[in-house]
Amino acid sequence: GLFAYLKEKLPNSVELMDPQHSAPGKMRGRTRMVVVLKGKSVKPMVRQIKSALKAVKRPKSVIVTINVDP
Repeated sequence: GLFAYLKEKLPNSVELMDPQHSAPGKMRGRTRMVVVLKGKSVKPMVRQIKSALKAVKRPKSVIVTINVDP
């Protein structure tokens, strides 16, 4: 999935945290998960995330939301 792709492709300069349940854990009957990336520069991380979203197939029921907090 998306996490495995990022774990394999991200450079060592980016720290990838394990997926965690979001708060609230469920919304409208759907489970919510959070993956946090830490790095010195936002642009390379965003490029890698965009690449991962294009490369990884996911069910249409899966919604991915990206929040950037520089």
